This record gives sequence, structure tokens and C-alpha cells, in this order.
Amino acid sequence: MKKLFVIIAAVVLSFGMANAQNPIPQGQRFLNAGLGFSNHGIPVNVGMDFGVGSDISLGFDVTHRFDYEDANWGAAGNANYHFNRLLNIPSSFDLYAGLNIGAKFGNDNSGLDLGAQIGGRYFFTNNFGLNLQFGGGNNFSGGRIGVTFKL
Repeated sequence: MKKLFVIIAAVVLSFGMANAQNPIPQGQRFLNAGLGFSNHGIPVNVGMDFGVGSDISLGFDVTHRFDYEDANWGAAGNANYHFNRLLNIPSSFDLYAGLNIGAKFGNDNSGLDLGAQIGGRYFFTNNFGLNLQFGGGNNFSGGRIGVTFKL
């Protein structure tokens, strides 16, 4: 019985490694949209990521934060490293982390910010998935949940 378990585990692990690939290859685009959560209101965001190389994407986000005291807009560019190939994660998942730089525009708190993010996606189909991201250091701080469309 123990040998059978070891054989099944080896097959499952090798299948996972064989399916591990870059979730956003060069030339691929992801359109993202969602709602956020933070201690400064409810952000609504739209963005796009572009596969530019092996495990690397560049993108942008635009957000509007609805706050009870101050509504503001933000725009940022981001760069992410996708860990699928490194960690042998199946292509239906996408685990990434990176940095962003952007500007926010509001009544009392305009300025330039540098931030970081970590997130993941799960694709239900080849072209549609859910995303969850956490970040800090700027107008995109807090978290967000939304959808991703592969274009």
C-alpha cells in the first residue's frame, strides 16, 4: 500500500511539473477589473498586464477610490515576476509579485508613490479567471478581488 501511495504521488507531482509554464507568455495580455478593500474607502480598478519575457510582465492600473472624506484617482505602472515556472505551479494558477510606481490625484493627497504587490489568479477556463492581490505603499494599498480576461 505504501508503494502504491509513493507511485501515485510521483505521478501527480510529475504531472504538475509538466504542466508548469509561464501563465503570461510574451505577447499575451491580461485585462483585469475589480473592487478593492482598504481603510481609506472602496477602490474600483481596471488594468492590463503584458507578457514581455520569460516570467515577467509589465502593466498599468487605474483606480478610483470612493472615500467618505475624499474621492481620488490613481494611475500606476507595474512590473511583476510570475513564479509558476520556478515553483512548478500548474498554468491554471498564476502567482506573482512586483513593484509599481504611480500618481494619485485627490482633494488633499495628490502625489507620486512607490508600492509593492503580491497576488494570484485562478483560471476557470483558458480565457477567464479570478484574481486576488494585496499591496502596500501607495494609492493601490490594501487588497483587491476581481476578474481577469486573457486577450
